[in-house]
Amino acid sequence: MLVAGCGASQGPGGGGGGPGRFQGATSQSCADVTGLRALYWDFMLGAIRTDYPETYRLLPYVGSPFIHQAQPLYSFMYPPGWTAVTLSDPSLQLMGANVVRSDGQAVWRRLNLTLSGAVGAETVIGTELDLMANNLGLSGQYQVRCALPVQVDPGTGAQATAVLLDADGHTAMLQTQVYPGAVAGISVVFIQLAVAPQAQFDDVAYNVFFPLSGQMLPGGGSGEPECNDGIDNDGDGKTDHPDDPGCSSPEDDSEAG
Repeated sequence: MLVAGCGASQGPGGGGGGPGRFQGATSQSCADVTGLRALYWDFMLGAIRTDYPETYRLLPYVGSPFIHQAQPLYSFMYPPGWTAVTLSDPSLQLMGANVVRSDGQAVWRRLNLTLSGAVGAETVIGTELDLMANNLGLSGQYQVRCALPVQVDPGTGAQATAVLLDADGHTAMLQTQVYPGAVAGISVVFIQLAVAPQAQFDDVAYNVFFPLSGQMLPGGGSGEPECNDGIDNDGDGKTDHPDDPGCSSPEDDSEAG
């Protein structure tokens, strides 16, 4: 599915191996962020950085396979020294995975679920930050480096927001997409989180976060088409192609036909 390119390829950020070659990279949406974290921030927001294509195609390790039993979309190789944890709760249509470093201080997290009522994107971000702080033993005091104001799709009412912050020596990126009250009073939620010690973030992004995200979404970006996102978007009890009759292909962006 993917190709390894950890040493030979060179982006416009300079020569040499490792994350140092990307020191000159800047974000398309956040002028104060540079290097690997700038590229990963853009990736989470859906930007395809053709000037640095090797970032999301790196697979610089021989790891262990993870396949989510309920949703094969969550399938990837994770590196030595990390553990992949299945996230599943049928009552919430929750599916996803946590990939956690052995010291517990670095986490890649991706999941989707449904919640009762019209839940807003800011509420989801706040809840997820509280959970992160509790799990990592952080104080909950944050220095925000970048924040994407809530974007609302005028057609569907879908909301999206993201934040890049530092907290007690850690750097975290969190992005969410929410379809408030999309189906019969149920909000559909998608969450991505990447957090690591601040001094290590670029190295972890290079060696772990980009490879994990790239395996699931090799073209960049933060949202899959509705017919391949693991969510019953139209509430008909059928999910994704080929099970949902409204899907013409996995690339179809509407389960409603």
